[in-house]
Amino acid sequence: MNIKFFISAVVLFSLAFFGCEKYDDYVEDYTHSTVYFGAQHPLRTVVARGDDMQIKLGVVLAGKRQNNDEEWVTYSIEPSLLDEVNQDEEMDVQLELLPEEYYTLADEKQFTIHKGELLGEIEMTIDHDLFVSDPNAMNTHYALPLQIQETSADSVNATKDYTIVAIKYISEKSGYYYSKGAYYELDESGEQYVDTSEFWNKDLTENDFWYLETLGLDSLETLDEAVSSASHGVNLRMKIEDNNQVVIEPVVFFNNILEGGGTYDPENKSFYLDFKYEQFGNQYHVLDTLIQMHDPEKDLRFEEY
Repeated sequence: MNIKFFISAVVLFSLAFFGCEKYDDYVEDYTHSTVYFGAQHPLRTVVARGDDMQIKLGVVLAGKRQNNDEEWVTYSIEPSLLDEVNQDEEMDVQLELLPEEYYTLADEKQFTIHKGELLGEIEMTIDHDLFVSDPNAMNTHYALPLQIQETSADSVNATKDYTIVAIKYISEKSGYYYSKGAYYELDESGEQYVDTSEFWNKDLTENDFWYLETLGLDSLETLDEAVSSASHGVNLRMKIEDNNQVVIEPVVFFNNILEGGGTYDPENKSFYLDFKYEQFGNQYHVLDTLIQMHDPEKDLRFEEY
């Protein structure tokens, strides 16, 4: 027999035999299944729009490529889990148990992982009026601590058997805005214009932008890193009244807003501002239109605290 042919045949047989055996590690289930929470310290942000707000909470089934059974996972709310977070200096948060009247759970005892699924979810509904009327709710303050108790799966991952879900809200009026308009430099009397500069482009994406941060359901504040060039970086606080009139106030330590206000157009999601401010000894008059880039929910990403 040709020795080279014999060696080649042996090598090919070995590769086929052991190669298939290794491949089986990827196509077969593990010896046991397990359930766990995917994140232990998630921060969930909801957009307040006027109606009750919903988020989903879930558990993961692992150890199976396919789930051919219906599995269940029971859980409980464990306030003591908050103590561990609050006492951890590296976490830098102080969490409080989310009041029971602020929310309802679609199932108060159990997650169900349906056949064909590897994730079991329940819907949590947050009471809009109660939540947004609480000033703590717009910060990382309230949390719901859940812990797995039992499961129909083979085991529970002991290192991930809990999740402490922090929940806060942002206003639907928050987020990024295109800015276009004009500003005028005034003389010493504050009555006459001595210089004019316009800032607008037909292509909205070529305009300056502002970022408005939530201070309350109808209160917003500009951020240093994202304000219109028209205002030379001046910070504003804006409060929208019931009649959609906008009251402009200076930010603490930046008291250079002289006067002004505006209106809010909820249909077009736009602000029309008219205000005066002082900076470096000069006075300016600004006429600015702010047009929301997109729904602030599009800027939300997975976060942990």
